[in-house]
Amino acid sequence: MLPRTPLTLDNKVHASNAIIAKNGDNMHVFYLDMRDSFETAPGMEKPGLYVEGLHLTTKGYEVWAEAMDPLFKKLNA
Repeated sequence: MLPRTPLTLDNKVHASNAIIAKNGDNMHVFYLDMRDSFETAPGMEKPGLYVEGLHLTTKGYEVWAEAMDPLFKKLNA
């Protein structure tokens, strides 16, 4: 799950991601931490990536695709 604003909601996303990360086996369940791609600091989204703190802009999808690309390449190998 991508980071969200406000910080109270982002804390729930972070807790959910921690559960997903624990269950990742890199065979069937993959976890990729993309916080650095979308935040300048916890709960502080990078400008221009979200429409309203939830939905991505075109630039946000470009950042998402760039962050996911190494995993996609690994899965297609």
